Amino acid sequence: MIDRQEAQRRAEAHAAELEPERDDLRVAEENTIEEDRFCVFIVNCQAFIEDGDVMAQLLSIPPLLVNKHDGSVHELPTQYPPEHYLDRYR
Repeated sequence: MIDRQEAQRRAEAHAAELEPERDDLRVAEENTIEEDRFCVFIVNCQAFIEDGDVMAQLLSIPPLLVNKHDGSVHELPTQYPPEHYLDRYR
């Protein structure tokens, strides 16, 4: 079992693998979903998260679900908001 901090570290590492040339990736804290079994993180670039600069927004990183029991990271589909898919993990 991992805690939220470790789950976030894993999500950030996974996002860095998706965008290896970026060094400005951040978790949008206000969009984080935490439940007993998992956390869902939205990761984007600092300019988008802090300033809302839509021109800087990254579309290549989907919502990332981290399973707190085994630490695995899952990319959620982007067709619907993350909440739509969470019943599968509850």
